[in-house]
Amino acid sequence: MYLQIEPKMSEFFKLDSEITSQHYKVYTSVLLPMLLCGVKAAFSSQSAVSNLIDCLRKFIVTMSEGSVPLQSLELSVQILMEKSHLVEPFIDLVLEVLMKGSVKVKVTCAHLLEICLLCPTCSTLINDRILPGLVTLACDTDYNVKLATVSPFGSILETCSERETMDKVYTELIRLLHHTNQNQDNNMLLSMISTFSRIGPNIEPQFREEVVISQLARWSMENNSCGDTNLRKAVALALIDAYCALYCCFISTSITQDSFLPGLKSLQLDLKELGLEGGAVIGSMVSEIQHKLEGASASPSRVSEGTTPATSSPSTEHLAKSSKSLMNKIMDKSASTKMSSFFSKRK
Repeated sequence: MYLQIEPKMSEFFKLDSEITSQHYKVYTSVLLPMLLCGVKAAFSSQSAVSNLIDCLRKFIVTMSEGSVPLQSLELSVQILMEKSHLVEPFIDLVLEVLMKGSVKVKVTCAHLLEICLLCPTCSTLINDRILPGLVTLACDTDYNVKLATVSPFGSILETCSERETMDKVYTELIRLLHHTNQNQDNNMLLSMISTFSRIGPNIEPQFREEVVISQLARWSMENNSCGDTNLRKAVALALIDAYCALYCCFISTSITQDSFLPGLKSLQLDLKELGLEGGAVIGSMVSEIQHKLEGASASPSRVSEGTTPATSSPSTEHLAKSSKSLMNKIMDKSASTKMSSFFSKRK
């Protein structure tokens, strides 16, 4: 039966030639998962796995070069990753392809590596296989390849708890942050905000406070003076999600006062001036935080400590300098302090 079905289904895909409009729909249809998951992956012998991997290699390259939407391929990979004997061969395939592929192929590889993170059996391969592959892509000279690694790095922080791996991801994210701030990169900025929104509640408190919240505050303030209305709206809407996600997290009083609240106020101003929805929600968050800070500042113990009143807000320049100082501290290879000690608990 296999010998009859496999050749006929494969005929629908012209893997040895460029994708034309005539065959475009075939690659985005259910036929692709049926071929890869229902037919090619039906057997677990070494020859069957080898045949499947060769087929996947052709699909990755052909669909990437042809700019075909990858939903059907990504769905197929997600299903295939449920078979433990296919996980390692597939990751090895992606690592092989990204080393030799074009920009489009490398971008696809970044997405596929992120899908692999959904597989429970991939946890042992993150530090040895997946992370090195993403680091290679993040160091690529092409902007789009760098951009494609932001979300996968965030996904690693959501799925991994190993100290060594997390430190490496922190380093790479801060490198990308440095690139974003230095080049005023709009797409990278939106991707960063989206990723911070997704991972913020689940990452280490110190990284969340000193990097994530600090950056969100800086971007919120800078967005007030953005001359591109469409970009200003896009950033403001992305920031709503980020601040709502972080609002329920425990945040120290000093960070709340110096970064979180000023960022919220700047976002509130954007929403008001741009006429966007969400202003009432953000306004309620601002009022509640101010109320808590005023109550804390009225406490004798807080006053004796010389707590700065909640009404004082740092400027964009101050946040930018603080952010840059933090990044330089982490990025300085000559510094004796390692990432692991940097993110260790404060004594």
